[in-house]
Amino acid sequence: MTFQTFHCLTSALLHTMAKQELLALNWPTSLHLEYGQQRGQSDGVVFHGTLSSTDLLRIIPGLRGKRYLSRCNARALFTAVREQGICVRLELTQSWYSLSWDTRLVAEGFSDEMEMLEKRLLQALREQYDCLCHNVKTLGYKLTEGTCPAQYDENLFTRATANITLEAVAVDPCDCGYCDTDEAILEEYIRMILDDNARVVSVRFQVTCAGQLMAESWASEVVILPGQPVRKWVCRSEIQYVANEARHAITDQVQAFRSFVHAA
Repeated sequence: MTFQTFHCLTSALLHTMAKQELLALNWPTSLHLEYGQQRGQSDGVVFHGTLSSTDLLRIIPGLRGKRYLSRCNARALFTAVREQGICVRLELTQSWYSLSWDTRLVAEGFSDEMEMLEKRLLQALREQYDCLCHNVKTLGYKLTEGTCPAQYDENLFTRATANITLEAVAVDPCDCGYCDTDEAILEEYIRMILDDNARVVSVRFQVTCAGQLMAESWASEVVILPGQPVRKWVCRSEIQYVANEARHAITDQVQAFRSFVHAA
């Protein structure tokens, strides 16, 4: 099992999905991810770090397979990288926008007479890098939508009597604190969101009496499948807990009011 602490569930899923995309292209998972997923001007995905000669030897066949490199250039690069220890650095040119074209690719180890071969490698890496960033950004939007409320304090369900109301409200995952869920579970969440259109939400259960908040509890990583009835995803222990807390709060208020009446 692999554990790592992230700012919130959404961040954990984005980093795990980005790792999957890197692995699919034989790029190193040691690259650092920066992203913006707010559907604004600054939205984007970038990676920065270093592609070692060992990394490049794994990546070059894939560049050839995608026709980013000719067979002749791929062979020449494979030999040059292996013999001269060539590496490529991915450098951010700015820090306020996460856009793939704001990353500069710099090769080290090429001799002067290999300038054209160096350009071929950087061009091929750039094409694959831009596709990588685009895929992570696109999938990232889906993961964000699958974990964040559709609107502020989105109501998931309400049960009410004449005076008592129980509500389940979807909240920002950041409200539930840091996420250190096992990577295998995160991968399953990613599959469910992307393939099954599921939601993995953070939920606040709350009980009000005559409009006054009596008790609340929180549950993170609540999986809701499309069309699934409430009874399938609501945890009974959470309902029991918040109901007991509300009962105690109401009892305390009743006793306080009675003592006030007697004193008056």
